[in-house]
Amino acid sequence: MQSPIHATVKISPHRIFKLVNLMVVFGLLGQVFELQSPALGQNALTVCGAETGRVYLRNRPSNASQNANRTLRNGTPVQGYEYRNGFVFVETANGSSGWVTERYLCGGSPVGGSPAYICGAETGRVYLRARPSNASQNANRTLSNGTAVSTEGYSNGFFLVETMNGMRGWVTERYVCP
Repeated sequence: MQSPIHATVKISPHRIFKLVNLMVVFGLLGQVFELQSPALGQNALTVCGAETGRVYLRNRPSNASQNANRTLRNGTPVQGYEYRNGFVFVETANGSSGWVTERYLCGGSPVGGSPAYICGAETGRVYLRARPSNASQNANRTLSNGTAVSTEGYSNGFFLVETMNGMRGWVTERYVCP
C-alpha cells in the first residue's frame, strides 16, 4: 500500500490578489464565502449621500453616459437588479430605471431604526433641528461628523435621527451616511 503524497504548494500574494479580483469580477467571491455584493445585499435600496441631494439616473454604467436630465432625490426607494463597473441598475416604484453610482445607494430602507452616522459636514458639525426644515430652530444642538445615529423617519429632505445617548431631531439628508 502506498502512502499518500503530501505536498506544500506556495502561492504568491500577487496570485491570490489576482484570483480574488477575478472572483469579484465574475461574482464568485460572494458564492464562495457566502457574501453578497455590497450594493445588492438586499434588492430594496435607497438613494442616499448625494451632496447635491440628487443623483443622475444614467443610460449606461459609466460617468460618460448621458443622463437625459434624469435624477433621483436622496431618500428615493429603488430596487437594485445588476451591478457593473461601480454602478447599480435600479428601478423606482413609478417605473423609471437606469444606472446609479454605487456609492449613492444605501441598503434597505433609510428609516425604521437603520444604523447610520453623521458625515460630510464641512464645519465638522451639523444642526439637530426640531422640525424637518432649515427654518426650524436648533436650540444650539449639534452633532459631530462620525456620530452614530439611528434613522427613525424621513421628510422633506431631512432624516429624523436619534443618537445613542437619546438626542433626537432632524438632520439634513446629505449629512446622514449609511
